Amino acid sequence: MEPIDFKPPGSPPLQGAAFSEDFQIQQKKLRQQTGVEQQPEKAPDVFEPSPEAAKLQKNKFDTFLDLAKNHILKMDRNSETFLPDATSHLVKSALEQEYGGGIAQDPGYPQLKKVITDQLLNDPRYRDMVEEFLEIITLSE
Repeated sequence: MEPIDFKPPGSPPLQGAAFSEDFQIQQKKLRQQTGVEQQPEKAPDVFEPSPEAAKLQKNKFDTFLDLAKNHILKMDRNSETFLPDATSHLVKSALEQEYGGGIAQDPGYPQLKKVITDQLLNDPRYRDMVEEFLEIITLSE
């Protein structure tokens, strides 16, 4: 077996595209010299998300918006309870997105959701923001 042709330690480190290109060349030489032309198989303990889970790989904000928007657009916007119900759903979606769906099983969850929802609805600054947000969501339909 021939020795692998690596750059001597004294040579300047490569950066950017030059590093990537040099790395690929070295990788190819190594595979040829060792007789391993194919990429090694993945280890059995490597996690690969299901196709359904792969679709969910968005940032938290986008996922939150998609879930909230889909639910809010199905609600009756002319109902007297639209604003409190929509706000409650926004809070629910945000909490579940941030802390996972299991938070709904926590005994303090209903109270937490109510406190946050009430704060959003009772503070004029927050209420205006929520109303604007809901208007933007419903107009984007």
